[in-house]
Amino acid sequence: MLLKMLAVVTDTTARRAMVAVFLQEQAAQVLRLPTAQVDANKPLHAYGVDSLMAVDFKSAVDAGLGIDLPLSDVLQGVSLSKLAETVVTLMSAPPSQQASNAVAASSATGDAPLSGGQQALWFMHQLAPDSAAYHVPVAVRVRAGLDANALKGAFEALVARHPALRTTFVMAATGPVQRVHAELPLDFTTTDAKGWSDAQVAEALSAEARRPFDLEKGPLLRVRLVSRSSEDHALLIAMHHIVTDFWSLAVMAEELDALYPALKLGKRPSLAQPARTYADYARWQAEMLAGLAARRWRSTGVSSCPARCRCWTCPRTTRVPRRRPSTATSTPPGWTRPSRTR
Repeated sequence: MLLKMLAVVTDTTARRAMVAVFLQEQAAQVLRLPTAQVDANKPLHAYGVDSLMAVDFKSAVDAGLGIDLPLSDVLQGVSLSKLAETVVTLMSAPPSQQASNAVAASSATGDAPLSGGQQALWFMHQLAPDSAAYHVPVAVRVRAGLDANALKGAFEALVARHPALRTTFVMAATGPVQRVHAELPLDFTTTDAKGWSDAQVAEALSAEARRPFDLEKGPLLRVRLVSRSSEDHALLIAMHHIVTDFWSLAVMAEELDALYPALKLGKRPSLAQPARTYADYARWQAEMLAGLAARRWRSTGVSSCPARCRCWTCPRTTRVPRRRPSTATSTPPGWTRPSRTR
């Protein structure tokens, strides 16, 4: 419908306005927000868009307008209104001048390259394999009856749905790769903590949150349920940041909210299968960096995060230093707050 309307509108300003509204609508769907809450004068990264969300937005725009919008244009930090100008220009350009880098879905299992951010996390793990600096733990107190079997089933469904939760990281002939397994057992344990104090529960959960992950063997998700009584539980979810970010945690919470109640009633909800995986994005990034786009980026001296996301699972936008003084120690960033699964 929009393409038909644009075909009869010749005024450039009107065309930009129509495209801007379309971009707002697509952004709202990706962000799961009402369209009215998406400001066309703000960039996507202002809403905390991560890599996969950016890819979904690009794919929706490409499909709706019949173009191939470069992902780097999506995440340059410009407003949606400004991005609409780029889209209008692309729609007017010959097909040969449009970008040709689309993110395609591929097999749900097998080996894939590491993204730039994952390479950094993998390297830091080699330097300090016992460090908990890149663990992402979330603990909640549940003061209600809890069905441990249904909860375990909900997490098993999550692992089956999201390949990132079935991924390990191994050294291949070409370097480190992420290996997506068809199956990977869930690390879920329950503890009878009758008579434990709050301090004892906190100490036990803290120890599990800090316990090192084995990137080669996995799993990189662990779930601990500590129960002091039938109405008093503490739940710990801990993951390594190489397979998750804060948006992923929000997706996990959202899906648990659908899975657990259904399984508790003996039902199984129907959730839409994720269209792409983080491994798909990593493959796309590797292919792009090996092509012409990489030569353009390197010539500018800028390493651009395709998502400008607020996590270390993707490379942030930074100026590449020509020379960097060495330091005696390196202090990894800490987490200030827990806050989707790839």
